[in-house]
Amino acid sequence: MNRLKQIHKRAVFLSLFLFGSIASFAQDGEEQHLSEKPIVVVVASYNNAEYYEKNLDSIFSQNYTNYRVVYLDDSSPDGTGPLVEDYLQKNGETNRTTLFQNKKRVGAGANYYKGVWACKPYEIVACLDGDDWFAHENVLKKLNSVYSNPNVWVTYGQFAYHPCGTIGWAAQVPDDVIAKNGFRDRAWVTTALRTFYAGLYHKIKKNDLLYNGDFFPMAQDLAYMWPILEMAGTHSRFIPEILYIYNIETPINDVKIDRKFQQKLGLHIRTRKRYQPVKSPY
Repeated sequence: MNRLKQIHKRAVFLSLFLFGSIASFAQDGEEQHLSEKPIVVVVASYNNAEYYEKNLDSIFSQNYTNYRVVYLDDSSPDGTGPLVEDYLQKNGETNRTTLFQNKKRVGAGANYYKGVWACKPYEIVACLDGDDWFAHENVLKKLNSVYSNPNVWVTYGQFAYHPCGTIGWAAQVPDDVIAKNGFRDRAWVTTALRTFYAGLYHKIKKNDLLYNGDFFPMAQDLAYMWPILEMAGTHSRFIPEILYIYNIETPINDVKIDRKFQQKLGLHIRTRKRYQPVKSPY
C-alpha cells in the first residue's frame, strides 16, 4: 500500500511538472510569435558622461527589432551629447536613433515633451532617464506581450535601486481608486518603467505641464502620468516584474538637489483639474 502511495505521489508530481513546463514553454512560444508593436524609447539626459554607455547598452541589447530611440541631451557641460553621438556612429545605431543636442538647458519636462511629440500617436513610449537603464534584455519583449492586449494603453512597473539593489515601492492602483478617478488622492505608486501610447500624452493640455510659465523643473513625471492614467481609466496595467534600474548613485537626483521643492510641486500637481476617461488612446 505504501509503495502504491509513493508511485501515485510521483505520478502526480511528474504530471504537475510536465504541465508547468508545457505551460511555460507555450507562454514563451506565444511571446516569440507575437507581432511586434512599435516602441520608442525616449531618453532625457543631462550630465551623464559616466552613465550614457550603460544606458544605451541596455537599450540596444534588447531582444526586439521594432523599436527606435529618441535621445535628448540637455546641453550637458560634461560632453554627454558628443559622447552619445560618437557611440551611435561606432555601434551603427544612427538610423535607429534621433539625437537632439540642446543649445541651452531646458529641463527634463521640456525634453520629454519634445521627445514624445516626436512620436506617432500609435507608438508606445518607454520613458528612460539618461542615468538609468533597463533591467535586462527582454524588457521591450515583455512590454509587447502586455500591449498585445488591446485593452492596455498604459503600464507602470517595479524597479530596483542602483547600487544597493533594493526593490522599489511601485504597486498596483486599487480598482476602487481607478473607478473613482482618485489617482491624485493616493500615494504615488505609478513609477518606472512608465510606458504609454504617445497619443494619450498628446491629449494633455500643455499648460498642465507648466509651472509659472515653464515646464515643471521637478516632479514632471507626476505632471504627465496622472493625466494619462486618468484618461486611460481601466486601461492601465501594473507590471510587477523589475524592468528598470533606478540610479541613486548620481549626485544630480532631484531628491538630493531639493526634496522639499520636489514635494511642493507634487502637492501642487495634485490640486490641478482632473482629466476624464477617453474612448481611444489616439
